[in-house]
Amino acid sequence: MSLIERKKTLRTAYRTLRDSLSPEERRQASLLASERFKKRFLEEAEGQFDRIFLFASCGSEISTEYLHHYAKQAGLTVMYPKVFGKEMKFRKIGSLNEMEEGTYGIMEPCEKPGDQWITPELTSKRDLMVVPGLLFDENLHRLGYGGGYYDRFLKGFKGTVCGIGFALQRCKVALPAEETDVPLMYYCCEDGCYDRCGAI
Repeated sequence: MSLIERKKTLRTAYRTLRDSLSPEERRQASLLASERFKKRFLEEAEGQFDRIFLFASCGSEISTEYLHHYAKQAGLTVMYPKVFGKEMKFRKIGSLNEMEEGTYGIMEPCEKPGDQWITPELTSKRDLMVVPGLLFDENLHRLGYGGGYYDRFLKGFKGTVCGIGFALQRCKVALPAEETDVPLMYYCCEDGCYDRCGAI
């Protein structure tokens, strides 16, 4: 089986597994994972970050609404992505009312005159990126949805990168990785926060 076929098989299997969670299970796990994230990155690392780069949850993905609320409470500037062709850029969001349905049916920031869109070269060490995905291994390689948007952005991203999802999305078997795949620094789920050495 080729690398592309292996990734496709894993995507199908883990999307089905994630879809099997009930709405209440997703809500409870989303809240607990967000609380663990808040403790590690917004409380223990208080003052370390100025901006948080979030994503708008879609389908059976873990909810990021709690993270949005916690980040605003902590005084961080909250950023969300928008797809422009094959490129992804981020913009500051004051309210979720500034979002509209965009590429792939995912909520994105509305375009307004004078907007400043952030590209990787405009990031810094004081930025915190939260990354979605379908599957994450112990080496913090991530299996995304196949578009490569995050991998392209992360190549030049200068801050801290944390994946977030459910515990069932964390696997012990190494994921098939390509040269273009960018590993993360951390992974957070309802069971805890992890780096490449294990639980932190």
